[in-house]
Amino acid sequence: MAGNPPPAVRAELEKQKLPAERVDYLVPHKVHAGDRPSTIVALTQIDPASLGRLVALYEHKVFVQSVVWGINAFDQWGVELGKKLAEQLAPAVRDPSGNPPASPVVSPQPATFPAGPTASTPPSRSSCRPTPTPSTAARSRRVAPPG
Repeated sequence: MAGNPPPAVRAELEKQKLPAERVDYLVPHKVHAGDRPSTIVALTQIDPASLGRLVALYEHKVFVQSVVWGINAFDQWGVELGKKLAEQLAPAVRDPSGNPPASPVVSPQPATFPAGPTASTPPSRSSCRPTPTPSTAARSRRVAPPG
């Protein structure tokens, strides 16, 4: 899809007869490069089955993107980092004006686990893959290559 370049944004804002300083302020926020992937999902009804399908769709989308990009999207260390980053943003989400919260934000203590042999280092990519069992190995041999 086409984006929204600065000249077009400026023209649209000036057509609204906004003051020049307001136009200058708004232009960087309304400029979009375009040609970015997006997904639109329309549900005819919302029920447990359709919501389950929606969750499965997004899980599959994340998995496929991780395979294409060569990353481990289900990396627990990345999830933990995301939680820490989200905690830092929580006060701004609660009060966008930047005022401190009335009471201190209390975050639950993370769960602690006994240190194992690989607790200090992340697993290699190969250790994230399931170990083939005799039944899966036999199935994979029966599949004929295409063409």
